[in-house]
Amino acid sequence: MTTKISRNNINDTAYYDIVGPEFTSLVYPGVQTSANTAGGDTITVNGQGFKSGLSVVANSKIASVVTFINSSQITFTAPANPAGTYILFITNPNGSFAVAPGFSYS
Repeated sequence: MTTKISRNNINDTAYYDIVGPEFTSLVYPGVQTSANTAGGDTITVNGQGFKSGLSVVANSKIASVVTFINSSQITFTAPANPAGTYILFITNPNGSFAVAPGFSYS
């Protein structure tokens, strides 16, 4: 998927919006419903608009291994975090990002 750029015109001022990736679901390994607090689980993220070279951050911790599968799916190795629920930020190389709420550790 190509990053969409739309041209808007308000009050005769042209500006452009970069439409970034979109998050749809998280898939934990096996039958798990959360990531292990020690880290190391491979998490699958589904959505659209993902780009090669993106980054993933959970609770201000950067995932060290992020694999771009295609524009609608990536995987990453969850960093260690205390038990809880966090917001996951998925950022494309151009700075556009998706927010995945409810990323859980237990």
